[in-house]
Amino acid sequence: MRHHGDFVRWLRACARLFGKKTVLIIDEFDAIATDTMEPLLSLFRGMYLEKYEAQGDSLHSMILVGVRNLPSLLDGTQSPFNIAEQFTIPYFSAAEVGELFNEYTAETGQRLEPAVIAGIVNETEGQPFLVNRLGQILTQDVVPERDRLITEADLNYALARLVGENNSHFYAMLSKATPHRQRLLPMLFYNQSRTDFLDDVTQALIMYGVLRVVEDENSLHYARIGNPIYRKMLLLRFATPPEPLPIDGGLVHRYLVDGLLNFDALLDHFRAFMTEHGVRLLKSTKTGRPLEISGQYLLLSYLTAALDTIQGYVTIQSVSSAGEIDIMAFYRSRRFIVETKIWYDKVRYEAGKVQLLRYLTAAGLHKGYLVIFDAQLDQNPLLADQSKVFEVTVDEKILRIYLVGVEV
Repeated sequence: MRHHGDFVRWLRACARLFGKKTVLIIDEFDAIATDTMEPLLSLFRGMYLEKYEAQGDSLHSMILVGVRNLPSLLDGTQSPFNIAEQFTIPYFSAAEVGELFNEYTAETGQRLEPAVIAGIVNETEGQPFLVNRLGQILTQDVVPERDRLITEADLNYALARLVGENNSHFYAMLSKATPHRQRLLPMLFYNQSRTDFLDDVTQALIMYGVLRVVEDENSLHYARIGNPIYRKMLLLRFATPPEPLPIDGGLVHRYLVDGLLNFDALLDHFRAFMTEHGVRLLKSTKTGRPLEISGQYLLLSYLTAALDTIQGYVTIQSVSSAGEIDIMAFYRSRRFIVETKIWYDKVRYEAGKVQLLRYLTAAGLHKGYLVIFDAQLDQNPLLADQSKVFEVTVDEKILRIYLVGVEV
């Protein structure tokens, strides 16, 4: 088809062929170019008005699905349609998500751990596409065996795959968010919200679903990033590292030994890169110290670039029964947990070890990684007894510690 008129002629031919009332449903209609939409809708309107004539190729009704309504799409010009009804599809409630997966279990016999359903609710907040796509990845790609229980570890792997994939939903959202990148970055990095959300830009971001208006326990309304998955997806695509990350296929494949990833060596290379380049992290205005999310994102970017070349996955702030894991990486059947911290003192260092130990125990892993960013590394008291990379064993778990110098 070379012209919108070609589509209308094809539609008329279909109506004549089937000889039934024709209902046209167009999904993502707001993605149609404005200069095409107006004449196309006028042609549809003409077909609709012909339904009272005995031609057999008229249009009975139309359903247009999108995030914007017709008046906003037509820039204030008069719509050629009388809109019978306009409504917004709400997010699923927690109960509805649970019911959806209970129906799946009843139909297939495959069960999900209760923590998996709770994690899906937490990560998607009931956004219909995300709930269904996450369920699809879980049941078709990650655990296709119907006799196997879907676990929290499977959910984390599915989340990493979802956040990193290129789908039309993420593409559309990214196209609307990118022009407002600078406005969104503080909300992504600091998890900030906006209580003054009546300006045109914020309203547009709310309309497209990038932001969502929620109510707190005091009945105050505020706008924030739509849900945790959107935040991870936008973080992954927005925040450019301050220095180019030295990743190529040859480098990564040097760390593959007999099909297994030498994750220690990969993090060793990250620390060496940080030391060589003196990377600057964003600074907290309250404490004057580096922001943990800034270092966390830099490491996330590095691991994403590395693992992409070998079909691995990485995600930020993963779901866990023991809390939120900062970074979780996946390669084939292996998982790697990384906790990131900013150096304050030995008390918080010990607390970070306990936190990582808790994650490892919940995940059933024997080794994990603690990456500590320090703006005054040469004064770090741990260096009196240890090198900048060392390992400790706690409760039969190996903790590999990295002390990484940064600038602010």
